[in-house]
Amino acid sequence: MPEITRDVVCALLTNARGEVLLQLRDDKPGLRYANMWTLFGGSVEEGEQQADAIRRELIEELALSPRLTYWKRFTCGARTIPGEVITYNHAWMARLDETPTVLNEGQAMAWFSRESAAGLELAFAQQNILEEFFASHLNLIDTEASR
Repeated sequence: MPEITRDVVCALLTNARGEVLLQLRDDKPGLRYANMWTLFGGSVEEGEQQADAIRRELIEELALSPRLTYWKRFTCGARTIPGEVITYNHAWMARLDETPTVLNEGQAMAWFSRESAAGLELAFAQQNILEEFFASHLNLIDTEASR
């Protein structure tokens, strides 16, 4: 039986200080990664394009429609089961001028710098992608922040 592929999406939402906005997941019994920080995003629904999925997720979670730029695709180790399913996470980026005022999913949201995020264990093993993002975009973020 061939492996099935699934797609999920996430957004790396940054501000002028070079911080990334993270969501604190709900603390509900039975919820995977309850009470852990994560990137905003979710599953791609059947028949939906990845770009449409991330736009839908950001509207659902934050009532927000930022201008998104595709960053990269990576294998989600937390959702992949070798020999059964490979889950690909499609990561998008957006620069926000202000902190969103609506949070429809999760307990909280907060901005994290590279340093403050370094000690976090993110849901779905996203700490590696967050660190890669900070490392690859640090010069760009520093340049924008100094303007």
